Amino acid sequence: MTESTRLSNDTLEDQRSWVTEQADAAISATGISEGWHERGYLPEDDISWSTVATDRQRIIRGLVTAQCSGTNSGLLDLGLNNDIQLDSFAQIVDQVRDFWQGEGWTITNVIPPNEEELYIRADREDGAVLAFNATARGMLLEVASSCSVNSTVANRYGPAGAANEFEEEPTTREQAAE
Repeated sequence: MTESTRLSNDTLEDQRSWVTEQADAAISATGISEGWHERGYLPEDDISWSTVATDRQRIIRGLVTAQCSGTNSGLLDLGLNNDIQLDSFAQIVDQVRDFWQGEGWTITNVIPPNEEELYIRADREDGAVLAFNATARGMLLEVASSCSVNSTVANRYGPAGAANEFEEEPTTREQAAE
């Protein structure tokens, strides 16, 4: 995170919605709507990024905010894989690059382009980052929101203002001993 990065006051729900919208838009740009799943899943866990709301919610609600600019800030980072075998992955990367450029993102290569792998990233002034990696063996899409100082994001252990059951525990024990 650079000093020039702006901090937003987006709520956790705002970030979840934004991450979902960006993932859907990038997947649409690939032209491959099926086969996307949570990054790092095990086959027996198979958490798919599908049009079924409960599948998406399992992934989105499972994301833990990452600290980004101090202890009172956070961002969401979504990663989705697709293990499809690709003959022309360069064309798919070009489609995603063109889409993101059309949306006003600044596109750079994460690694030098080569015949084995293409890896691009898209940056926005507010610190949000999109990345897309493709090989003949599949694709990875990453979506990281901007950094927010909203208490719903910064408090990674539950909604802001939620009661902490452990704060009451010593009193409860004392009362139970009486």
